[in-house]
Amino acid sequence: MFNFTGSGRRPRNVNLSGKKSTPTTTTSGASLLRNKPTPSSSLQAARDERAAREAERRRLKAAEVIQRTWRGRRDAERQRDIWRSALDQAISLDVDQAPSLMSLFLGIAGMGRRKGRRQWSKGDLERLDKMIAVIRTWLLGKEKKPDPKRNRYLRRKFGRLLVEAIDGGVVQNETLEKALQSLAQLSWHAPEISNEEYYSALSKITVSAAWNDTLLQALIEALANPLLPAKYGEPKRATDVDAAYGAFDATYLVTPNLVSLLGDRAIKKLVSEIDLRKVTSCCSMEVSTDSKLWLLSHIIYFTRHDKRAVDLTDGMSPKLSAAQEEYINFVSTVLSSVAVEVGQRIDVEDHAMKDQDQESEDEDEDEGLPSRQPGNQKEPLPVFVKEQIESLIQQSTVTSLLSSTKSTGGDVQVLSGFALTLLLVFPAKRTDMRFWLCVALTSDGVPAVKYVWNAVKKCRLFSHIKADAIAAIDYLKYPPVPRGGVSAKSVEEQWNLIFLFLEMYSFVLVTGDDHEFLQGKGRQLALSEVSELALFLKNLAFAMYWWFAELMGEDRTKDNGAEVYFKTTETGRVWELGYFRSVVTDVLKAIYTRDSRRHFLPNGYWLMQKYLTLDGFIAAVVQEEDNRQQQLAAEAASDDEEDSRADRDSWISLDASTRRHLDLARREKARRKKQRMNFLGAIAPRSEIVQNLPFMIPFDKRVEIFREFVAKDQHKRREGFVDPDQWRFSLNNGRAGGREALAKHHATIRRQHEFEDAYKAFWQLEAGLKEPIQITFVDKFGAEEAGIDGGGVTKEFLTGVCGEAFSPSADVTDEDSIPEEYDEWIYPMRKHKKSMFKENPEHLLYPNPTLLEEMKYTAQLWEADPKPYLSDILSRYEFCGRILGKCLYEGILVDLSFAPFFLLRWSQPATASAVGVNDLRDLDAEVYRHLMALMDFEGDVESTFGLDFTITTQIAPGRVETYNLKPGGDSIPVTNPNRLEYVHLVSKHRLVKEPALQTAAFLRGLTTIINPNWLKMFNQSELQTLVGGDVGNPIDVEDLRRNTIYGGVYEIGDDGEEHESIKLFWQVMHELDDSDRRKVLRFVTSVSRAPLLGFKVLSPRFCIRDAGDDQTRLCSASTCVNLLKMPRYKDRKTLKEKLLYSVRSNAGFDLS
Repeated sequence: MFNFTGSGRRPRNVNLSGKKSTPTTTTSGASLLRNKPTPSSSLQAARDERAAREAERRRLKAAEVIQRTWRGRRDAERQRDIWRSALDQAISLDVDQAPSLMSLFLGIAGMGRRKGRRQWSKGDLERLDKMIAVIRTWLLGKEKKPDPKRNRYLRRKFGRLLVEAIDGGVVQNETLEKALQSLAQLSWHAPEISNEEYYSALSKITVSAAWNDTLLQALIEALANPLLPAKYGEPKRATDVDAAYGAFDATYLVTPNLVSLLGDRAIKKLVSEIDLRKVTSCCSMEVSTDSKLWLLSHIIYFTRHDKRAVDLTDGMSPKLSAAQEEYINFVSTVLSSVAVEVGQRIDVEDHAMKDQDQESEDEDEDEGLPSRQPGNQKEPLPVFVKEQIESLIQQSTVTSLLSSTKSTGGDVQVLSGFALTLLLVFPAKRTDMRFWLCVALTSDGVPAVKYVWNAVKKCRLFSHIKADAIAAIDYLKYPPVPRGGVSAKSVEEQWNLIFLFLEMYSFVLVTGDDHEFLQGKGRQLALSEVSELALFLKNLAFAMYWWFAELMGEDRTKDNGAEVYFKTTETGRVWELGYFRSVVTDVLKAIYTRDSRRHFLPNGYWLMQKYLTLDGFIAAVVQEEDNRQQQLAAEAASDDEEDSRADRDSWISLDASTRRHLDLARREKARRKKQRMNFLGAIAPRSEIVQNLPFMIPFDKRVEIFREFVAKDQHKRREGFVDPDQWRFSLNNGRAGGREALAKHHATIRRQHEFEDAYKAFWQLEAGLKEPIQITFVDKFGAEEAGIDGGGVTKEFLTGVCGEAFSPSADVTDEDSIPEEYDEWIYPMRKHKKSMFKENPEHLLYPNPTLLEEMKYTAQLWEADPKPYLSDILSRYEFCGRILGKCLYEGILVDLSFAPFFLLRWSQPATASAVGVNDLRDLDAEVYRHLMALMDFEGDVESTFGLDFTITTQIAPGRVETYNLKPGGDSIPVTNPNRLEYVHLVSKHRLVKEPALQTAAFLRGLTTIINPNWLKMFNQSELQTLVGGDVGNPIDVEDLRRNTIYGGVYEIGDDGEEHESIKLFWQVMHELDDSDRRKVLRFVTSVSRAPLLGFKVLSPRFCIRDAGDDQTRLCSASTCVNLLKMPRYKDRKTLKEKLLYSVRSNAGFDLS
């Protein structure tokens, strides 16, 4: 090989690896290149050598450690053997020898051994048994020359060694009993051993040992001795006692099933030895959630079985005892910290889990089901825990606390915190809890609600917010901003007090009657106090909606949907702002409803003109609502509407695993919905005010907002072609399938059969009924009536359908309305008319509550299946709702008056508690009077009336059904204490449960056309005005005159003067009474009532046109264009005669 250096000598090869080269006789250039080491291989070889040298060093060092350890263990064992021998020879029960013996034994047990790694030989266990006897003798005897410092050290070391031995399970049988007795003695002489390790060891043996009476006695002594403040004639340091109680709470009382492990006798003995006040006051919250549940349950159980806690007050003191107050505070604190966990698990079914392992693995892969996540699957609460927590929500528990304090006492803050916690933890028991609180009395006979109210009135927070709504912002934030010398802690206590009062008072408002309310009797507040409360709530509610974004801050997107009642974030506030806001809103609405029904507050009281500027308000509300709808539409894909309509039977038929998966999905959906509602509340405060606090805005403004909502919806649905003719033209010429769509919106309607023909023609349209429809009327001879549908024919059609469908004299069993397959078994019912709606003595309409039951009873007699027919009846109720919704949508007034309790369900469909005993008066005044007499009766209700919690309903002639008002109601007598509940349940049954299906079907149809949020803007009287116009005010002739246009000869010329016949017409209109004016209005426009916003919004405008000068001719009208065709009458008498004859003829379009 040539190297291009000019020299033929081969360069010397220097090998730095230390390896010798193997000489070869014949080496080619190629082989030399192959064998030449590369830089990378040299570096790798060096690394390998260094690693080998390091491994060798470690091996040698490890060997040294092993040798050193072995030598240490060997030497220690040799030394222990020496000590064992010395101990075995010297052991005795001599007190003076005890310290030396103890030193030897501690050396044997401890020398060279780490804690928890001691190996106990059989001989050492025998020595331990002997030393237990030595320590007991030593502790009871007296030394001649004691060394207190050394003795204390030795006793502490031996106590800890004994605790370790017990914890490790090496002490058993008879030795365990002696060991426990020794621990009981040592815990007094060396209190340092009574720590969490001490009680943890006792907890372990409690679970594992086989107990007998003597062993249990020793255990109770070991448990209780560290907790005693004095024994053997000597007091113990308070700090040592408190530390022992803290360890006892944190490590022993959290032992699962403690009561069943120890038994009643041992538990009673333990309870009698300890101080429950110390148990609650020294408790630490730094334990797991499950541990808190067991701790709380055991303390509740102990308190119930402590004879000293039976009467914690002397009966004369107006205050709670210190023990009661500490116990209440403890339960409130712990229960609120585990509230979410309890709420999620207390009603979980305890499904058998043994079959889960046998389930097919394919179930986890079923389409649509989430994968299993055991961490998210909540197990049911242990039976004992559930029983103890549920024992808190007994009427005796709630009322006894209030009955032990006087109305002048200062314990209201403590009681309110406890009661509020129970209310929020157990939402399913909310109604019962509020009832118990409402019927409770203080020791001096003051109703609990008034007791709490008197405290609320004294709160600075109450007076500050009542004076200025803006003050609520600082108080509602967390942490609250101190104002006027009110500390943050005081603010939270005052909020809890106010929250509890609102929960109680909301129940009082629902169950109390108007007479009692207006008189301020019983549990009702005086009207002046109600006015004061309403002002506070009005300002508070407004602040929580108007400044919601500021109050929520960043938390508005972080709230957990499952945590409806409690906040899990460490804010120190147990209730969640959104739920508190809903309670405030409900109470405020309830007061407003009372005022709407029986006015006791001044006009304009509810308006918030100080904070709300109405300039541009309507446009802003419409824009916010549009943004809201867009947000909801964007997230609609994640909400499966069919989930809410899932058939209960199919749900029950699912296996446990699938049901848990679906339940998790439902919770997640609720969480997302809550986040969405918080976000919408923050971005749309005006819209929130309109929906939840509409009474703060004048009624006419709300009507304008309603019409704007409708106009916006029409523009969106009709793609900009709001005018009916333009919409039809766009379908005919610019859209595929347009002609078919138009055909669905046209119907031929027979006179006297408007509802049936409309139902058959338009039922399938559903929400499509919002679009313009065309009607052709056919008279009784089959001839089409004259007239072009410019809107007037549709108005007459809708009013005619409403008049027939809602008429209490209409017959739902008419031949035209019954499918042929049901004709046979419906035939016997025809002798009794069955209308879908009934009317009360004031002729106010409501759904027939017994119609469905009567149909089912008749089908049962004929052994027929009533389901298809009942489904058809409910479909007709739904169609009635759609028709009435169509009238509202088009701004058409109908001559119908509905019962207030039925109207109340329109604006509050999801709140069954919105109706109460006062609304029963509108349904059945006689039943209402009887219930009020029952409430006012001063004698013994049970012996006098003999009532129980049942109610009877006549569903057919001669057929009466009896229903339980509550489970087991037929065996529960009505007594003086529970008669309020009876009245409430009777009202709820009559107003809510009986017509539930009919009302739900009607509202389903109504809300198909009208967004339910729009209906929330009005109360029941305002809804009636929206449906039928303002009947209370007469027709304003001058308003009609200002908004009338004239045609033909009647058209006003340049001089601005009206035609003489027109002047006569207006003179006659002024002379007519209001009923005849309404007939004129109906004759021309097909509606007898003026538009809510005046005749300026009537479309088309009211118009009068001449019809010749024939003085014998009658007036005629074209309602399709709101046109009155009136001849040029010469005198007032003729005009009045002909006009009245025309409007009273009640003819159709043939007259024109």
